[in-house]
Amino acid sequence: EQDCAIIILKDITSIKQLIRINEVNQYKDLLLASISHQLRTPLNCIIPMIKEAVENSDVPSQLIESSLRPALNCSILLFSVVRDILDYSLLQQKKLSLKNDYFDLRKKMEEILTLFEFQATSKGINLKLYVDESLPMLLFTDFDRLSQIIINPVSYTHLTLPTIYSV
Repeated sequence: EQDCAIIILKDITSIKQLIRINEVNQYKDLLLASISHQLRTPLNCIIPMIKEAVENSDVPSQLIESSLRPALNCSILLFSVVRDILDYSLLQQKKLSLKNDYFDLRKKMEEILTLFEFQATSKGINLKLYVDESLPMLLFTDFDRLSQIIINPVSYTHLTLPTIYSV
């Protein structure tokens, strides 16, 4: 009778790499969620304060149009970027949910367009909104998600288009 040994060798380099990639992705998601929450907190204070100043009749209209409204619009755009980051994190965790509600399409599209007015004006671009009359004006969907679909492509064009068309 002879002693026998069976040795099985397996390269686990790729398994270790996958584990490391997974760990890095988890840290990245945690970092993104943390950053988005850290940015949302001051924005949740800044936006209402600027809105109040814009709506205050004691504030000169010149100051509102030259400073406060652009600051408000830029804050809202920044908030939408932060919301995108948070949504990405929620999507990765499979926790993103929709909040459907009724809204007026034209009114909401006009609100979105105002977010880009300051940037467009400073670049000499005339923004126009065209909403096809055959579209229903009252929609039932998640407006936040719809606005992301509309805002993101416009944000990334850096307003190089002379006219923004809505769908």
